[in-house]
Amino acid sequence: MRRTLLVCSLALMCVLQGSQAQADLHSMKAKWDCFWNRVRVDWHRNNAWPEPFNLVDQQAIDAPIAIMVDRGWQLQNTIPDELFDAETQELTRAGELKVQWILTQMPMRRRTVFVLRGNTPEITELRVKSVEKMAASVNGGTTTMVTVTDIIPRNGSASYFERVNTNFETSAPPPRLPAKDDGESK
Repeated sequence: MRRTLLVCSLALMCVLQGSQAQADLHSMKAKWDCFWNRVRVDWHRNNAWPEPFNLVDQQAIDAPIAIMVDRGWQLQNTIPDELFDAETQELTRAGELKVQWILTQMPMRRRTVFVLRGNTPEITELRVKSVEKMAASVNGGTTTMVTVTDIIPRNGSASYFERVNTNFETSAPPPRLPAKDDGESK
């Protein structure tokens, strides 16, 4: 009886260990297949490099530059406080000419007029209406995009910019040609 019990328990242990070993073998095969799949994917990724990443890199470089270019056009097309009459908030003659220049000389996709926000919403509204009226007369009644902005364009008096330009020109060294080489070595 003891022998039978011992043999049965040994047989049961062998069967259980065999099924466990088979499960372990299946698990090892799955891990092995996963490993070789990753090797294959990594090999293809390494051999394709840098092509999949070029577009992302280009976009990462181009995005800030595009923002800077757009801001530059915005500053160029902004109608500042000085181009509005202080009491009526109507465009001055210089303001009218600037609006006309923006709507006729700028590239088509850059013909947005930016109006510098006034001290109160009423002043801003009067400025926008004045610019829209001028834009309608320039464009023959077609609508123009007029946008309010808080970004103040850099400006200064003409005499200041003339001094900057004159100082730049006077500080440049006089042009010189290099000494003529005779071909003789010393």
